[in-house]
Amino acid sequence: MASLTQAQVKKYKEVDRRTQAKIISVAKLLHEISPHFDRYSNQRKADIDRGMMKVGSVYVPLKTGKRDLFEQHYPLTYIENMAVLLEHMNRTDSAIAKWLLMRTILETVYRYARISVIADTSDKKIVRFRALTVLDFHLHLASVVNTKHWIDEYFDLLDSFRKRTSTFISKDFEIFPQSRRTLSIDNNEELRRERVKHLINLASGFFLMRPAGYKEVYSNTSQLIHGNPFQTSMARKLQGQWRERFLIHGLTIKSCDDLLQTIANFSDIKDKKLVTKIQKNSAELQKFFLDTLKPTWAEAARTELTRPL
Repeated sequence: MASLTQAQVKKYKEVDRRTQAKIISVAKLLHEISPHFDRYSNQRKADIDRGMMKVGSVYVPLKTGKRDLFEQHYPLTYIENMAVLLEHMNRTDSAIAKWLLMRTILETVYRYARISVIADTSDKKIVRFRALTVLDFHLHLASVVNTKHWIDEYFDLLDSFRKRTSTFISKDFEIFPQSRRTLSIDNNEELRRERVKHLINLASGFFLMRPAGYKEVYSNTSQLIHGNPFQTSMARKLQGQWRERFLIHGLTIKSCDDLLQTIANFSDIKDKKLVTKIQKNSAELQKFFLDTLKPTWAEAARTELTRPL
């Protein structure tokens, strides 16, 4: 690998500093945006999270069977989760952690951004996707934590959804355990792949166009997840390579841009000033990526004698 000049190192550090500053600014913007998704439900998510719901002017304990309220807060939960992922990306310097976070961010944005934030839910696939994602999470808690509380929560939620015959189809529930006897971690995992495929299929019509570099991240992280020791060793050795850092942070910036565009175009935020702010931030990210980050990324790749993206 060719050595870098002091001028190059100084330049790369400055671009990296600006990149990280932009990533954290998007996380802050998402926190600003998230309360606008709370009105998708007649119950505030903060109340639901603490196990309460409002009836008239009085707060009462959230009863079992009312967990379908989480479905209404799916867009808000999605936005909050994206903010946290970006904060973690900015916080860690571990190459392995960054690779895995990058895969999560890419899949969360390019597979699920549009179906998660879209306000028009006339397409029943949107409602089914959100509801079944909530059900899958409750199944996970029921089979792993395996307490009476979470088992009851899962089956009550399952029964609640099955009664909505105008929304769901029988296939939606065939891949979920139907009785307490079949509720085990082993049985759950056998059906897990089928549930993932089903959710991806529901969301497939809403996918965003994937950026260059997506397949490389997916391939590298698959090797890491499945325990390939050579890939793990390579990830550690690449810790100091600017090309790898710019690839990960560059794709993070591109994901932020596409996410903000999706929120601006498909959500139903009433605050016009906030929508303008989102659009402005998206445009600034795009300009920074094209004018500064991408050329620096390509230069680092040439200098370090690795394959340019």
